[in-house]
Amino acid sequence: MEIIAEEDVIGADEWHSVVAQSREAASQQIAIKAEEFLARGGVINIIQNGVTSNRWINSFNGTVLTTNKADRFSAAQVKTYTRKRSEKKIQETAASDKPLVEALSALLDDAPNTTYITEQLKRSHDLVQRLLTDYFADDPRADKFRRKERDVLNQENELALVEKIRDALSAGLVGVWSIAKHLHSSHHSITAVNKKYKLNIPRATTGRKVEVQS
Repeated sequence: MEIIAEEDVIGADEWHSVVAQSREAASQQIAIKAEEFLARGGVINIIQNGVTSNRWINSFNGTVLTTNKADRFSAAQVKTYTRKRSEKKIQETAASDKPLVEALSALLDDAPNTTYITEQLKRSHDLVQRLLTDYFADDPRADKFRRKERDVLNQENELALVEKIRDALSAGLVGVWSIAKHLHSSHHSITAVNKKYKLNIPRATTGRKVEVQS
């Protein structure tokens, strides 16, 4: 096995010329490469069989030739490198977001719901929510498409149903069943909202006529 330095990388077209070497010649070549590797500041660690390392390594018969140079950088250098990588990632994300943000902005005025937006953008619901948070945090058009906590959403749905029930009562409808059918809602939902908000939905008469036989 030989230690591969940057200048020793073999091109794809050069493999056709690789020939087998004797074990002695290979050992001599390894020794030479090891000396060169150490001279450049490399570190060779011996790791016992069965022990793994999280570094990228070359190994042969338990001998580990370490090529990871991270330990040779200071904490400040690592922090700077991490910050630059993060900034690069942010820039890449912003670039890929740009066409989606433009398309989303055009949809906010007329889209009926979030599902429609995800279908138009051909993106996931989670991604649409991130775009709404990152780019439309102060845009009131986006409010109705934002993900909300279940309790808040349930309360909003209840209040909307309350208004519809009151409109139905004003139109002269009576009875839970009649209003549920009119609003395309369930009997359970109308009953629960009626009780919680004290809407006092009047009971409907059966309207059934009783025939009296003489």
